Amino acid sequence: MKKDIFHIHNVYDQLQRRRMQIAIAIVCVVIGMLLVTQLQVQKSISKKLQEETKQDLGEIIRDLDIEVRALQKEERDLELRLVKYQGTAEDQWFILNEAAQNLENLKMFAGLVGIEGEGVQVVIGDEHKFLDCYNLWDIANELKAGGAEAISINGVRVAAMTSFTNDSEGRVVVGGVKVEPPYVIKTIGDPKTLSEAVGLLGGIQYTLTSYEGVTFNVTEIKNIGVPAV
Repeated sequence: MKKDIFHIHNVYDQLQRRRMQIAIAIVCVVIGMLLVTQLQVQKSISKKLQEETKQDLGEIIRDLDIEVRALQKEERDLELRLVKYQGTAEDQWFILNEAAQNLENLKMFAGLVGIEGEGVQVVIGDEHKFLDCYNLWDIANELKAGGAEAISINGVRVAAMTSFTNDSEGRVVVGGVKVEPPYVIKTIGDPKTLSEAVGLLGGIQYTLTSYEGVTFNVTEIKNIGVPAV
């Protein structure tokens, strides 16, 4: 994904530089034309000044004043167009960054990418294999309610569409994969919030440990990894 984002940024930078070069070239051409026009006007004025009367000179000055104002207006228009172009380029850059971030979030939500960060590890022992898919599903939901960004159970990523079932022998199946106790649940998110989510008095930890042979241990970890689907 980082390569995709870098490629998008690289292509966009090239397009931006190319457009900026074109804009600068256009401005340079316009300025050059204005300078040439100004020189021609100055030569023409110098010649006419030697021939014209005071009344004619007054008319020439008025005409020049009108032309100067027109050139100033054209200059302001060019500056406004350049500012508008720069603003549009910044907006497009923002849109590209936002789209890339949204794509990354969607991939993470769908479990298509692995993720690392701080979180908790919940290890559930079940000596008599009393627990079923509904118990693990409840734990996953409690962690999601606590702000979990990513969850895995015995190495199986739990995504939005991951199924929790029991096979014909009563063993738990997560996402089509059979899992056996001890159940090691890794979760990315705020460690304190996640620990409180599963450790509330009367909550999932209290309920499961009331069964014989079931143990429930929560460990806060600074760097934990959850694999992709």
